[in-house]
Amino acid sequence: MIARKWAGRAVAAVLCVALAIYIATTRGFALTAPWARQTEGISDGFFVVGLFATGIGALALIATTGFFDMFAYGVKSLVMFFTALVRPEDHGNYFDFHQGREARRAKPRYFVLLLGVAHLAVSAAFWVLHNASV
Repeated sequence: MIARKWAGRAVAAVLCVALAIYIATTRGFALTAPWARQTEGISDGFFVVGLFATGIGALALIATTGFFDMFAYGVKSLVMFFTALVRPEDHGNYFDFHQGREARRAKPRYFVLLLGVAHLAVSAAFWVLHNASV
């Protein structure tokens, strides 16, 4: 189980780095390019991926706190009101819905958030190198 968890994390990290390198090459990174152009491309690539991963990681972390339970209950209530498949008597109140979700809630996952912050740190380091070389 633990090896599977680390394998998933390794795949996510490799995909993020591969996407950052792809974005860097589309932004002008090449081994034959001048140093300033290389650092600019790497900084841009890691910034885009870092921003995306940090946003997804923050949303995943917030989702484990129960913040989105009210929205989920609202969507479930709208479906109940506009379809004949569910009777209003079968529809529980928000407290019961929230307690049921609380019992099934997963523990917080920090890896994607930390991966995004690491990409942002790499981007910041290459941005500083770029500004020092210009």
